[in-house]
Amino acid sequence: MPAEHEPPTSAPGKRHRPIWLILLLNVALATALVSGVYLLRWYLERANTPQPRLVGQAIQVGAPAPDFTLPRLGGGDVRLSDYRGQVVLVNFWASWCGPCRAEMPEIEHVYRAYQDTGFVAIGVNQLEPEPEVRAFVDEYQLTWLFALDQDGAVSQRWGVLGIPQSYLIDREGKIVKSWLGPLSRQELERELQRLGLRS
Repeated sequence: MPAEHEPPTSAPGKRHRPIWLILLLNVALATALVSGVYLLRWYLERANTPQPRLVGQAIQVGAPAPDFTLPRLGGGDVRLSDYRGQVVLVNFWASWCGPCRAEMPEIEHVYRAYQDTGFVAIGVNQLEPEPEVRAFVDEYQLTWLFALDQDGAVSQRWGVLGIPQSYLIDREGKIVKSWLGPLSRQELERELQRLGLRS
């Protein structure tokens, strides 16, 4: 037999939240919204402000290419600034690097096709003795310039984070394209043609 004085129960979905809880949720939502707007504004302002380059950070497209002078494979020196007025590819590599081996014939193919149009390719070898570099270059029958960064100072100044890493420099000495990873002949040719070179 049901009890005569059962407390009234509210129907499902009819519970009332306290007014203080609703106010607290609104304040939290407004705070999150304002914080998000300020964070977005800070991010956009920072994106439009040039940032100093940190040690170990790769050089950005649009920056001037830092000059270097390194021993040239076979004798003499390679000085990057000597090639101002030409389009220059600077490629950081090592003979033990599998992707470097894969891209070498690609770069060689493009170099042979464009070397008479104002294109120079400089391979900067990292930390390997000259006889090893010479054996590699001979094995792959490479005909472009090779420089020896035997203490890694130039690679560090250029912020090389991994190899192969390549930079394309325009006639004014500005970096216009960079690649981290193996470079294909199609990619390189497309960029050379964009700079007005034709094979």
